Amino acid sequence: MEYLRIYELYSLSLSYLGEFANYLQLQNQIVKINEMVLPVAHPSRLNSQHELASAYVELRETENAIELLGQVVKLREELPVADPLLLGSQHELARAYLVNDQAEKAIKILEQVVRIREEVLSIANPGRLTSQQVLGVAYYRNGQVDKAMELLEKVLKIREGVLPITHHDQLILQHELATIYHTTGQVDKATELLEQVVKIREEVLHIGNYYQPWSQHELAFIYNANGQADKAIELLEEVVKIRQERL
Repeated sequence: MEYLRIYELYSLSLSYLGEFANYLQLQNQIVKINEMVLPVAHPSRLNSQHELASAYVELRETENAIELLGQVVKLREELPVADPLLLGSQHELARAYLVNDQAEKAIKILEQVVRIREEVLSIANPGRLTSQQVLGVAYYRNGQVDKAMELLEKVLKIREGVLPITHHDQLILQHELATIYHTTGQVDKATELLEQVVKIREEVLHIGNYYQPWSQHELAFIYNANGQADKAIELLEEVVKIRQERL
């Protein structure tokens, strides 16, 4: 147990770097240790299970994530409705449902989480903005495009005032909003946003950044649809190169 805190810090570092496979492996070990020595509702045990479920979500192992988060949420429902730990686990469960193409379930949870966080947190609070962002994506996946665009544009405007342009959350949000712009025929807006995201990730983050191929692939798709096949091919070749290096 004396080394557990070191493992936890290393695990969080792996998550931050986008090394989710290694993050999952280490977090799984942390959970097993906690489950052997801590009571079922102990905060540290629940925290480690929450983090493991987050790793499952990132690696698209959504059934494992939903099962584990369902248990964590059920135990944390003994807490006050506005407790940050409960809201955090509900948010993550909704995110797992969303990744698993269950947008309606995600929306049901997120609307409640967002409502509570809007009541108790400041307008620029990161937790509040993150839940609003995921709710906006859920609206989009559920075909509620206008609601999605309105909410995501609101979040982007607030974040532009408080976050650096290189912040991970900001780049993810810009990517998601660009996808909606493209879907609704606003190709110029979509291209401008995604070109900015790709440029920042190339210049500031390492070229093999976990999310870089995702943004490059989406931008290539837009280029191709807009008749810019040469640009699309150039980007896709870079995507293939990065992904081959990871194998």
